[in-house]
Amino acid sequence: SSINRQAMKNILIVDDESDILLGFKKSLENKETKVDIAETLDHAKENIDRKDYYCVITDLRLSGTMNEGGFEVLKYVKKRSPSTYVIVITGHGNAATMQEAYALGASEYFEKPVSTAILKDSVNKFETQRMEKMIEEREQLADVMKIESTNGTRTVYFIGSLTIDRAAAVRNTLSEILTGAQTVAFNVESLSEIDVAGLQILCAAHRSCEQRNVRLTLKGQRSAVFTAGVRESGFARHAGCIAQ
Repeated sequence: SSINRQAMKNILIVDDESDILLGFKKSLENKETKVDIAETLDHAKENIDRKDYYCVITDLRLSGTMNEGGFEVLKYVKKRSPSTYVIVITGHGNAATMQEAYALGASEYFEKPVSTAILKDSVNKFETQRMEKMIEEREQLADVMKIESTNGTRTVYFIGSLTIDRAAAVRNTLSEILTGAQTVAFNVESLSEIDVAGLQILCAAHRSCEQRNVRLTLKGQRSAVFTAGVRESGFARHAGCIAQ
């Protein structure tokens, strides 16, 4: 069976005005969407470090940041998760500010006052785009990985080649699989090729599981290709590596 596509989505709202934070949170949060809030740049970074966000909504001016805290939030998010949608809002915007926001990777830019209805429309649009991209990537990865979910465990079967040419698509799909999971298993029995980029993806997934308190195991026998790749790369020397 396929993984649950209605897994909880995480949204972070960053603004130094508590009434705006609470208003947006009340409007956007539902049974499928968890909304976190942050009033400072440091608090926003702490949230981004500990959780994967589907969308981040940030005010441009934050207290104690020389009025450009929103750009710092934007850059911080994009460095860690390029696929995360970011909405920048401001009450002090101009053409140059808008251009800079989009140049840094913002998905949307709005000048205050911005209604919750507009934000909802943007979030819904992002969801449509995300689902279309996921479907496209899943079709591209049919000969690379298969996914099952049974008895509370999401199992990823890696087949064929796990190499740099598929790295971005595999990384995005694994991030989706880990969202909302409690136990995940990787099966590499049928892996026919793996390079350093493929090993890095698996290691990044392992670290992400540890950060989210998700239990990750290797299921089945390790293919000779996988064992050789781990040995030759030196990855097995890393403390706590699941490949050991």
